Amino acid sequence: MDLTKSVLDNITDTWLSQRAKQVAAREALGMVSSARKAKNKKPKHRGKKIIISSAIAEIQQGKNSFDFWLRIHSIGNKLSILLPLKDHRHNQRFRDWKRCTSMELTKEYIQVAYETKTEPKKVVGYKIGIDIGLKHLVATSDEQLYGNDIERLIQKLNHKKRGSKAWYRCKKEIRYYIDITLKNLPWNVWQLVVVENLKNLKHKMRVKRRLTLNIRRVITHWNYRYVLRRMLGLSGENRVVYRSVSPYKTSITCNLCGYCDERNRINQELFRCLNCGHEVNADINAARNIRDRFLTG
Repeated sequence: MDLTKSVLDNITDTWLSQRAKQVAAREALGMVSSARKAKNKKPKHRGKKIIISSAIAEIQQGKNSFDFWLRIHSIGNKLSILLPLKDHRHNQRFRDWKRCTSMELTKEYIQVAYETKTEPKKVVGYKIGIDIGLKHLVATSDEQLYGNDIERLIQKLNHKKRGSKAWYRCKKEIRYYIDITLKNLPWNVWQLVVVENLKNLKHKMRVKRRLTLNIRRVITHWNYRYVLRRMLGLSGENRVVYRSVSPYKTSITCNLCGYCDERNRINQELFRCLNCGHEVNADINAARNIRDRFLTG
């Protein structure tokens, strides 16, 4: 609160109202905090988004052909801004939830968060390890493969000119495919989901040389973090416990005998252990290692 007051004292040459100044001060403090965590010297606002609170914004019932209006008020000079909004199926799922007081405003969309009281996590169900891949979006430790079209969509994206309208449309198509695939996973029978902690994914792939340069370029356009965020959210909605483990050598270690060798990984799809001869889909083998790594500590 003292920091906010200090920032407010330095905002002088403006016609913004006191409420708008408080919102601007909180935004400035958030930028400074982010810059410190990233060890940057100077915080910079790039103008791509702003966080607004209920102090100066509210969502009202719409008129004419619009479902809602976002009214931004108390910004000074008796000004008020009305932004029309259309309802959609995803938003309708959260009608009974409590809407959070802050919203994220960008040039393209308005992001609204909801909260609700969740039930306790399940204590009965299958414990599943999940490997996220390029041939199949999701491979599970119980030998199931989901999202078999993800490779085709990624290659389609790779053939588009980066930054073009077709490139953005293809990225949107991939995210939609990810959403549908993850939503249709058998969450009702799962009790525990274990995934890899994929921090610094591109760096690890470059060091291990697991994938070709061309595939790594494709991965830069395909957001693993987006998949993990969606899985985390769906786990919460379905009362499934969500955990992550280190990805260290999960793809080259035999799940049966524990023998670890890079040559075990024949290609992107096939795993054949040089020690015991065990042969299985490479992603399924990795998913089993992920599950067992968590269960055995």
